[in-house]
Amino acid sequence: MGPSTRPRSLIALATLAVAATVGLVVTTPASASAAATPPHDAGGTVLAGPFAYPPIDKKVSGTATSVTVTATPECQEAVRCEVTAAGVTPSSRELRPLAIGSQPWPSWVQPGEYMTVRFTSVAYGRNGGRVERWGGGDPWVGRPGPARTKLVAEIRSVDPVAKSAVIAGTATKGARVSIGGQGTVVDANTGTWSITVTGLSIGTNPLVAIQEINGIEYDRVPLSVVIDPPALDPVTVTGPATVQPGVENRFTGTATPRASFRVLDASGNPLTPGEHAVSGDGTWAFALTVPAGVTEFRFAIEQTANGRTETSRLFTIPADTRSAPAAR
Repeated sequence: MGPSTRPRSLIALATLAVAATVGLVVTTPASASAAATPPHDAGGTVLAGPFAYPPIDKKVSGTATSVTVTATPECQEAVRCEVTAAGVTPSSRELRPLAIGSQPWPSWVQPGEYMTVRFTSVAYGRNGGRVERWGGGDPWVGRPGPARTKLVAEIRSVDPVAKSAVIAGTATKGARVSIGGQGTVVDANTGTWSITVTGLSIGTNPLVAIQEINGIEYDRVPLSVVIDPPALDPVTVTGPATVQPGVENRFTGTATPRASFRVLDASGNPLTPGEHAVSGDGTWAFALTVPAGVTEFRFAIEQTANGRTETSRLFTIPADTRSAPAAR
């Protein structure tokens, strides 16, 4: 026990001695009782205690690599009296134990972040009791280093064909930002970052951007990237210039590479059975017998690709009636 605790003990003993001598009943004032009875009292008498008081001489200091915490315990009638310390940062909001004396900065205190330290006097009594007491005025200390920057993540562009999106923003210089299995290091000069996220799907893709500093997550930002089906290539007809009524004609044109397509009449009904495929170079072809006696042939192409279906305009090809067989 420190010198500052002795007067309390002597006064208590002297008061009891005088009371016993003159046969008086000593009543402790309410204010004195409140000061001498800490919370969480494990039991005991005035002499057996133990009593603990808020620690004194609380000091915290830090360098770039270490932090030092010191305080003096205040106890009375205790077999052993010690002081413990615990720290908390605004971001963690959780008290975590600290060693008394000098120690490396704990990993949960990042450069540029502040920590407050709460000291507690712990008294152990002769009867096995244990009492803790802490008071206000906890000191603060900052870990030297650049201040952390809140993560900002924005969708800059979306490529429906490649099924990818460019997500960029700002964060702490030198930190790591990751989205799924893809990540990057924040520019040490500008604090900016950018990630091209690939492997997305048609529709809504929920994503999460995470900022990590020294391997510890600092914050995260949820994102939602919508991949709309890419626009299809327009359908064109390259031949024939005229159709021959009553005989089979071959039709050719262009559309979206590797799309499937159907041939429809003006009312939207199929003119040929099943579906056809557009080749990899974007060309298509089908054969159809044009009815005899017609003066023109009209059709449309319905193509489907990348989750999108589009129907072309109605094409009209005049009939070459000069050599057409007569209708029966």
